[in-house]
Amino acid sequence: MSENQSWRRILLALLAPVAVVGYGVWKWPTVVSAGGALVDARLGWLVAGACAIALTYVAGAASQQGAVVPDLPRRRLFLAQLAGVSANAVLPAGIGSAVVAHGFLRRCGVSRAGAVAAVALNGFAGVVFHVVVLLALAATAPDRLPIHRPAFGPMWIVVGAAVVLAVAGALGWARASGRGRAIVRGIGRQWAAMREVLADRRRMALLCGGAAAVPLLHAMTLGAVLHAIGRPLPVVDVLIAYFAASAVTALVPSPGSVGGLDLMLGVTLAGVGADTQTAMAAVLGYRLLASWLPLLPSALALAHLRARSGAHPRGNLSDRIRVA
Repeated sequence: MSENQSWRRILLALLAPVAVVGYGVWKWPTVVSAGGALVDARLGWLVAGACAIALTYVAGAASQQGAVVPDLPRRRLFLAQLAGVSANAVLPAGIGSAVVAHGFLRRCGVSRAGAVAAVALNGFAGVVFHVVVLLALAATAPDRLPIHRPAFGPMWIVVGAAVVLAVAGALGWARASGRGRAIVRGIGRQWAAMREVLADRRRMALLCGGAAAVPLLHAMTLGAVLHAIGRPLPVVDVLIAYFAASAVTALVPSPGSVGGLDLMLGVTLAGVGADTQTAMAAVLGYRLLASWLPLLPSALALAHLRARSGAHPRGNLSDRIRVA
């Protein structure tokens, strides 16, 4: 990668955090009011949100176990999920947790290709569940979606034609290009792996159940924060706000989704009826429980896994993180 490309990636990664800082300075009185609402929040609901976050590591461990055939050591599998929090804080778009998971699987005896496939399959299951939930919400509560839906007309015809042409072009490129054929083969391998998992009821339950539980528990945490500050929203609105924000944030290459998730959660919460102060307090509270408080135990878990990896050259976790 050239130096110019590296600088472009760094600037792109910093774009969302800088935007959040700028917005915070611009809306400083609202930030202070949101912080005050969070200070006066009901502790019981915050504890409930923290418990939901703790369960996300259990669900993530279950999902990762479902993506591989051999049984993994449960305690270290849980620590690997926890360690992903601090790794994600320095690497963009969930790459940190994927690197940690890959190194952990290698140390457990999984082949390099098998570890890559397991991490990819785990992520693929999460993406599928996100899409299914968003489609279900769009079908059951279309009036609550925080987007403008134009009436059917020429614009939709143009959009449909563009989609058809894009799909046709992608298929043609995939057939003609060596890289495209490699991508198609990779998708085929992931589909074959998914079919293999679906044929095993135990693995299917672990993979699908864990992949579904993680985002639902994060949405529960957001709902718990809203209850803690005395501004609860309907369950459907919380689900729409979280799933829409997390789906868009996946496209923002910022470390730990800092900036992207904060902005989109604020936007989607406002879209389902929350006022500015409530949205900001909810975002701050969610970040506190999901990202900031787990940093210390996550760093300790990562240090523990790195220390163990020193005796296993093929799964040197610290080297993998530095390379990434």
